[in-house]
Amino acid sequence: FVRVRSAADLATANRRVRRFWDYAETCREPGSLPHRRRFDPMDIPGLLPSIWIIDADTAAGRLSYRLVGTSVVTAIGFDPTGRDLGEIMAERIAQVPGLLDRYWFSARSGIATWRRGLARHWQNMDYTEVENLCVPFADPRVPGAQMIGISVCYRADGTEY
Repeated sequence: FVRVRSAADLATANRRVRRFWDYAETCREPGSLPHRRRFDPMDIPGLLPSIWIIDADTAAGRLSYRLVGTSVVTAIGFDPTGRDLGEIMAERIAQVPGLLDRYWFSARSGIATWRRGLARHWQNMDYTEVENLCVPFADPRVPGAQMIGISVCYRADGTEY
């Protein structure tokens, strides 16, 4: 994965991923993480189906989906909202150790990450590649950290899923 500190780090990213980064930057207060209270879904309605939110409870060592957009739900074949990533991905984590390390990195460091590569989270997929951006947000209502991200899936021929 790539550590993202500016738009330049996303020069080759999908236009929707870059649009989400630009929007997240408008939620940032000087010298801090983007703030959840400044995030208004109505500002980016075209991106919402591809958006997801993960709560990272660093004390409990738990990552859980707070919200998952409809395009992501369709791509993975079920709605993981409210569920623990470690539990629902247990089989994949056994095959790909460190699968969740990127999310823990973002949660603990406050640094956004971007990745495009083989889809490795889910099985029985109609796509082969995924691109996503994970941006840590400050939210005093959530213990630990909260990350808001966007995912774009690609078929084997390179077209978007």
